Amino acid sequence: TPLGEARLRRALCAAQQPVYAIGGMTRARFAAALRAGATRFAVCRDICCASDVFVAAKKWKDVLCTLI
Repeated sequence: TPLGEARLRRALCAAQQPVYAIGGMTRARFAAALRAGATRFAVCRDICCASDVFVAAKKWKDVLCTLI
């Protein structure tokens, strides 16, 4: 993640409110955010700025469905 896996983990541990991993979230950074313990995410640019938003959204759906 742009913040870094260790800093995200510390933020998640210290927070008393839900924490969302946002800002620059890509499928590549998603794994690091999961390792840090994040359970809430927001994805915008990786889908909206893709050359094909439908394909990008489908790829995210596929990634997320592997977690269920």
